[in-house]
Amino acid sequence: MRCHTLGENIYLPKRLADALEAGGLDIIDVIMYALGDKLDPHETAEARIELAERYLAEAKEYISKCDAVQASEKLYKVTEECIKALAEILKLPEVSEARRNGRWFTWLLGSASVSIAKNSVSLRSLKRGHWLMTPMYGAFTR
Repeated sequence: MRCHTLGENIYLPKRLADALEAGGLDIIDVIMYALGDKLDPHETAEARIELAERYLAEAKEYISKCDAVQASEKLYKVTEECIKALAEILKLPEVSEARRNGRWFTWLLGSASVSIAKNSVSLRSLKRGHWLMTPMYGAFTR
């Protein structure tokens, strides 16, 4: 039986992974939407940032191997997860739309990035360090 590793202890049968891919679905999004209200936006955002960090590490590995195509794909995933994380924390309408659709379409990510950019207070609240919610601004700080 062939399986795909999703984490250190979670495996997905290949036929399910193939069905997800054929449907254009992301397993992480499917799991997060299935959990629905059981996760608050902070937990969801933290998970997305953890994914972004993992994708960034993978991108660095590909860069060291001079594989620009794979590196750029991983860097795209970093950006995607960061946009989703900020959208969750800021409770943007694009998050609800993604849940209704069962996935984040590219146009929806673009719309969310514009919404994030328009929220200048939140952008000024971004700093290096640990991702935490600040009650004052309602955004991440590091």
